[in-house]
Amino acid sequence: MRRYRTEALRRPPSQTWSTFLKNHAPHIWAVDLFTVQTLTLQTLYVIVFIGHGRRRIMYFNVTKHPTAEWVWRQLLEATPWGMQPRYLIRDRDRCYGTDFIAKAARIGIRTVLSPVHAPNANAVAERVIGTLPASASIT
Repeated sequence: MRRYRTEALRRPPSQTWSTFLKNHAPHIWAVDLFTVQTLTLQTLYVIVFIGHGRRRIMYFNVTKHPTAEWVWRQLLEATPWGMQPRYLIRDRDRCYGTDFIAKAARIGIRTVLSPVHAPNANAVAERVIGTLPASASIT
């Protein structure tokens, strides 16, 4: 009996989480929306797509009124000619719409939702947004 129990407990070695992220970093993007106040006291919404591999901004755009259709169009414009990531990390914002995950799956992107109230789960996007100067204004 002891022999069977120890064999069942043995598992093949697996890679660590940091090794997994290093191996898959070129195929992971993060997306986030943030607001910017203009000099005329208008609120603009900025969407930004960041590649994890080199931590560079792949695409960004600005709008006054983000809708699910607009967000979807930005994903399509950020991924021309089939140059899309395998994984897209995003938060649970309502502006993505209810069918965003299904649409992304149809073009080969697996959407990973960050946990509720856990901004560190999308740390790459949060760091990029945090480095933008808070005093910068768009006119």
